[in-house]
Parts: sequence; structure tokens; C-alpha cells
Amino acid sequence: MLWKNSKSLEKFKLKNGIEVIHLKYPEMVSALAVVYNVGSSNEGIGKTGSAHLLEHLMFNGTKNFAPFSLYIDSFGGSDNAFTDKDITVYHSVFPAEKLGDVLRLEADRMENLDFSGFDVEKEVILNEYFMGEDEDEELWTETFAHLMPESSYSHPVIGWEWDIRNLKLGDVREFYERFYSIENVFLVILSPFETREIYKILDETFGRVEKRGEKADFRITELNQNHNVEVFLRGRNLPKRFIISWRLPRKDLRFNVSLNIFSRILDLDRTSPLWSLVEDGEVEEYAVRLYEYKVGNVLCVIGEYDAERSPNFERIYKIVENFEAKEEVFLRVKKMLKSEILNSFDEAENLAINYALNYSLFNFFGGLEDLVRVVDEVEMGDVLEVPKILGNSLRVLVSR
Repeated sequence: MLWKNSKSLEKFKLKNGIEVIHLKYPEMVSALAVVYNVGSSNEGIGKTGSAHLLEHLMFNGTKNFAPFSLYIDSFGGSDNAFTDKDITVYHSVFPAEKLGDVLRLEADRMENLDFSGFDVEKEVILNEYFMGEDEDEELWTETFAHLMPESSYSHPVIGWEWDIRNLKLGDVREFYERFYSIENVFLVILSPFETREIYKILDETFGRVEKRGEKADFRITELNQNHNVEVFLRGRNLPKRFIISWRLPRKDLRFNVSLNIFSRILDLDRTSPLWSLVEDGEVEEYAVRLYEYKVGNVLCVIGEYDAERSPNFERIYKIVENFEAKEEVFLRVKKMLKSEILNSFDEAENLAINYALNYSLFNFFGGLEDLVRVVDEVEMGDVLEVPKILGNSLRVLVSR
């Protein structure tokens, strides 16, 4: 199909400098992702939760228009958003002929947000905070506090309870004025229209945005290699769990694909060398997760164990940091990853979000076949380099 080919993908800038990625999509729907390269890591001390609270307020209307979702619903579309540590994305899908209307609404809420409803949304987020609290919250809090010290990446995206309660309208307004600006925004548009038609619509909407602010900066403390931290929490009658995390560097997309393959091989149950921990009764269950940020990557092994027998954590370190995958498992996981990519790029809204994330996190601009080509190019040797890097990375164990 045409939309899977990079020839149907174009990137250009508006006169004010806002970047736009346009993918010609052969259906009578349009999808839009408005991406702000800013998130919870850009919050000041004592003002955690500002980015997420602002995301909520962005749906409450502007000085010129009613609440955003009312229009999207009336168009027969749907919309949503998410905030992470270094990116915030507003995404929607709607009939193709409504593209101009949606772009007009998005451009207006970038400049003319109505902050009424601030106190109501703050209560909504506090409810989210308590509903979202789980028995592993303290494990993750300690993990990121030690993985990313002296960095705002260390606090949760939703913010700390005390900060949320004490956030002032002026704090969130300041975040909006500083970062929701030309310097930090780009658009991903899927539509059946030609680029010249899209440019004309944009020239009358986002092309007229004049809001200047501050380019978001992403920093993290540089730590010595082979620096290890172990934290053991006591005194709570909860299931015995642990998180072992490694902080890895940020490189190119190929490196991250290699990391993805490595983490998936480690998570393949009985084919994984970690399964021996289950067979020996040291661990009852485990999972492997990879988190990707602008400043680096975090690989985690998460496990639960019997209260009567603590795992040999040194054994887990050695398994992961000395792991050598078998060729047949490597090829199997590559196929699994390609299949997952094809499925995730199956609908217009998913397409827009995936193009947005790849461009924001990896500066990757290419079609679906280009992304699959990167996966194909990853070799066994690339994956075998990962444990070598892990062995020279910051490692944090948090257990209770």
C-alpha cells in the first residue's frame, strides 16, 4: 500500500519554523499528532505534576472555543493524549474533510488556553494518583531516584502528592508559556490530501502561531561506570519483589532495536536463561522491560520471590550481563518484533503516534518499510554487544 512506502512521506517547515511530517493515507480519515518535546522532566523543584496537569487542562477549551473533545466528538472522531518524562502527545482521528477544523482548534489551544477548571482538574489528578498507587510504587520510586540522581527524570510523571496539592495556577501557566511554543512542537498528519493542500491549510492555522518560548533541555548526571547501588526496603507486609535496573546510553535507532531484541529474548520464559531461577525456586515469576528516554535507556528485570528464600542477586546480574543468545532464538524474536511493528502501524491514529515517537526520540524519519529495514539490519553481533555495555553501566537493585 502507498502509505507503507516512504515515497508517501514528506517533511517540511512552516514559515514560523514548526516542523510537519505528512503521510498520504489512502482512506477518507485523517489522523493528527501534535507533539510537544517536553514532559515531566522539565518541571522545576516543588512543581512536579505540572506537565500532566497541563495536559488535562488542554481539553477544557480556549478563549475562542468550547472544550476540545466536544468538537472532535461532533465530527465523529476521537481524541486523547499522554504525558511522559520528555514528551507530551495530543492525538486524534476524524473524517478527512475536518482536518482544517481540527488544526484550527489545536493551534488555538497552543496559544489561547482557558485555564478555568484548574482546581477541578487538580482534584481529578489527585484521585488518579491514589488510584494509580500500587504495591510496587515504592520500588519504582527508589529505582529512578538512584538511576537518575540529581535529575528531574527521577520523579514520577504524575508528580509527588505534596507538589500536586500545592501547585498554583501560575505554576502551570508558566509551564505552558515556557514550553508550549514553536521551539518545542511538531506535527504528524495523515490524510488523503496532497502536501500542497495540507500546506495551505497549515498556513492558515499553525502557520499563524507566533508563540515563542524556551527550548526544552534534557540533562542527566553523568555517573562513573560500574557504579552499583543496592537498596533493601523493610517493614511492609507486601509480596517480596525486586527490580534490577541498568541505565544504558542513548545511541541510534539500530541500537535501540538491538536492546529491544535483547530484552525480548530475556523475557521468553523457558527459553530465557532467567528461567533457571524459576526452576531452582529462587524466583516465582519475572518480567523484563525496556524504557526509552531522550537521555538514555533503562532495562529492568522485575521479579517476585518466596518470603522464605531470597534470590541470589549476584546470579541474576551474571546471567544478564553475560548472556549470549542462540541464533535461532535471535531470528525468532526478530520476526516477532517485525510482526508487532506491522500490527502497530495498522490504523491511522497508531501510525501518527508511532511516527511521532520515532521522530521525537530517535530523530528517525522514514516509512514503515524503512523501520522494518532497520530491524532486518540488526545482526547477532549487535545483540551480543548489549551485555558488554550492561556490564559497564550503572546498575540499581531495589528489593523488599
